[in-house]
Amino acid sequence: MTHKSQVAKSNIRNNQYQNGTQVVFPETDKLRKQVQNVKVFPSYSIGQITAWWDERHVGFGTGFLVEMSEEPFILTVAHNFYDRSTNKKALKANFSLGLNNLSGSMSLLGNFTITNWRFPEEFSNGTTNNYFLYDYALAKINKQDESLIPMPLEFDAQISDRKIVLEGYPGDKSRTCDELWRAPGELKNGSFEDPLLFHNASTFDGNSGSPILGSTKSSQMLSVIGIHSRYFVIDKSLNVNAGRRLDWEVQSNLLKWAEDLSG
Repeated sequence: MTHKSQVAKSNIRNNQYQNGTQVVFPETDKLRKQVQNVKVFPSYSIGQITAWWDERHVGFGTGFLVEMSEEPFILTVAHNFYDRSTNKKALKANFSLGLNNLSGSMSLLGNFTITNWRFPEEFSNGTTNNYFLYDYALAKINKQDESLIPMPLEFDAQISDRKIVLEGYPGDKSRTCDELWRAPGELKNGSFEDPLLFHNASTFDGNSGSPILGSTKSSQMLSVIGIHSRYFVIDKSLNVNAGRRLDWEVQSNLLKWAEDLSG
């Protein structure tokens, strides 16, 4: 989604962060590739989120299937549903699983109405300075399908490799964000205990909500270790991308919201 830049002070470090949604790194941009087959991991769990803010304004983002309380949900970022700059909630939203316009040939594994969602109240609280720590959301879809394959999640993961991969719908590749692109990169954290994961995978508007996939000590396959949300300019000298790390706090909220949305 496209949002106005804002400045926030983080408790993580004594720096000022200017945040936005677009940053393409020359060293990783050339490595971005459009997905050729959406029926393989992890693409079969990733889809485009379309949110309608009013009759004329539509926003695009990324989400991915997860399983909570034995039901499929969509994990994404809060700002795909709530715009802090206008204090507006999205009126409605859809999830297009496996959407991919490959040289004019459109792939689609399923189309779902998003019926409801939850995100931390701190994100919409105008007095919260570190709102970006709460930029994640769980969304419910309108139908259950046994063929849906959720993404493997790793909470408080012991990260074994700095190399990561994102998949999502960058707006610089398609104006309507209907092309699924894979973007490799590396984690830039000094410590993996931070609530945010900093990385240099190239992203653009539409990538918000992309899964950050990494290798962990407990799994031989790639798992979701975070949710991409934005970029920061640190001290006006260093651009980094960032996303919320999946930790115990996120896990606790997701389980609570899943029970609430299923009720």
